Amino acid sequence: MKRREFLKDGCSLCLALSGGTFLLSALDSCTPIPIFRAQSENHRVKIPLQKFTDVGYLIVRPSDYSYDVAVLKTNDEYKAFIMKCTHADNPVKFDGIEFRCNLHGSVFDKTGKVEKGPAEKPLFILQTMKQDDYLIVSLI
Repeated sequence: MKRREFLKDGCSLCLALSGGTFLLSALDSCTPIPIFRAQSENHRVKIPLQKFTDVGYLIVRPSDYSYDVAVLKTNDEYKAFIMKCTHADNPVKFDGIEFRCNLHGSVFDKTGKVEKGPAEKPLFILQTMKQDDYLIVSLI
């Protein structure tokens, strides 16, 4: 192998390895939104309060329910939102900052208020209550 080919191949390999290492470290710093799968009973889900110790929000995926529910904690208060766009009933995504509908581009803030249409109504808020070490979310 000639010196020029050796350097070209060696440098390419080093760049690929260092790029891969950088990519893996960048991906490790991305924390996915926590999802809690819950059995619904009598149109209610029971969520351990300890699930909120690391982050102030949680996506709840109730059994036998059409949409996920986003539960956000502010201080010691909890709000639960149906993750359904009020414009066309499409599921919305939550990124920790805002809710987005990928169908027509509606955006809602952390309080469920419309920031960008075409949606005109805020996200629907579900009733919550603390009971012992659990948060109870009513799905109706």
